[in-house]
Amino acid sequence: MKNLLIVTLCLMSLTIFASSIQENLQKIQDKYKDITGFEANFEQNFYHKAYKKDKKSSGEVVFKKELFMKWSYNSPERKYIISNQEKLWVYEPENEQVFISEVKKSELTQISRFLFQHEDLQKEYDITIDDKNGVVMDLTPKSKDLSYKKITLTFSSELKLTKTEMIDQFDNVNTIAYSNIKLNPTQDKSFFEFKIPEGIEVIEQK
Repeated sequence: MKNLLIVTLCLMSLTIFASSIQENLQKIQDKYKDITGFEANFEQNFYHKAYKKDKKSSGEVVFKKELFMKWSYNSPERKYIISNQEKLWVYEPENEQVFISEVKKSELTQISRFLFQHEDLQKEYDITIDDKNGVVMDLTPKSKDLSYKKITLTFSSELKLTKTEMIDQFDNVNTIAYSNIKLNPTQDKSFFEFKIPEGIEVIEQK
């Protein structure tokens, strides 16, 4: 009888836990279903585990539905990461280089996918949630073929995205904090195009 009670309590706990995840996912997706995008200032810290060093940077970012995004780095040096749904450009003016790859291969698009595409995340990720102070959501991909092994999204009590953290397969940690968030930015699709300047080295990544 005692063992049966323990099993019953465990099953009840799992059911409540799963219900809490689904409830929080639904709240966030309901929040963003009518939002076309957001723009914000960001502070980024990249911790390189092998060298035990932090690299800090900052700038502005604009996300829009359908995988449009533009990261404009101002410090410590200028850099731009731009997506127009299909292509991803990483432009480094000081190095006179631009890297071009497919959008779908970039881990940066996972944030946009979650906020604006309303896919069934539980098919692709194991999810844990802490909703005691806002919502902190850990997403661990079920596939082992990705370049990252965990994403953490932090939302305020008003469900505004305030921080993202991504851990790659080498245990490097990329943390980005967002501030001065504005919803429904007005930039059109031309804002997310990139014209390669003359004399710039073009590196195609496959």
